[in-house]
Amino acid sequence: MARDGIAGPDVPNSLMRVIGTGESAGYGVNPEFRVWSGITLEQIRNMRLAAWDMVDSPSDEMVDIYVRAAATEDTEELETLGEESIFLSQELSQKRGEILMAELSPEQIQKLWELEWQMPDTAARVNNEDVIIGFERYNALDLSKEQKQLLETLKKELRQVASELKKLSGRERNHRLLEHVKATRTKLRESLTVAQREKLDYLVANKPKFLTQPPSPPTEKEREVWVPGPDSWKPGDPLPPGVLPPPPPARRFPRLE
Repeated sequence: MARDGIAGPDVPNSLMRVIGTGESAGYGVNPEFRVWSGITLEQIRNMRLAAWDMVDSPSDEMVDIYVRAAATEDTEELETLGEESIFLSQELSQKRGEILMAELSPEQIQKLWELEWQMPDTAARVNNEDVIIGFERYNALDLSKEQKQLLETLKKELRQVASELKKLSGRERNHRLLEHVKATRTKLRESLTVAQREKLDYLVANKPKFLTQPPSPPTEKEREVWVPGPDSWKPGDPLPPGVLPPPPPARRFPRLE
């Protein structure tokens, strides 16, 4: 389960929050974020352009699932089609995320994984308790092969439990879910080395400035009024170097966060 929607195991949920979507400008426009992450304005520009190229109607495969779902009333078939659509969405999201991340260095991607632990909480809650584990966030901790295997095992266990909980009533289902989530978090914590626990605790306790404070005011030079000249950019021309395109739409672009 991703904390903020569908994301592949190698795609940070924070990626689209950096680029921005719809009316959200994204962290990338904030100078403090760019200093913290090492991601440049030119990289944000390139990722936004790539994201715009991905804005499209549902794929042919997804349309086929919709058509098949509309043509049946069989409960089991509808459930199977729902699982197919989730798998397909994850697969497409992973591929598109990899295209965007090709613009970033390994060090910059590592900063995004660390950001996963520091972003404002948007978690799903049951009885006012967070029930999203966010397995992908552990990529921030340089896991060993054995630790990665444990993560995969715990993911499978959670999927199995989620399937079984569908058969229970609301109160019992919530109780069982909370118990399993807490037990899984304990196993994950216990699997970390002392150094990994210390890093995790540091990340959670020390959020970067751009998350906790408003952006610095523009400099005097940035406040200067620009007057277009006769050879200035006109609608329909290619974007000038260094100019940010608007964020891609929030609704039609497959969610990465």
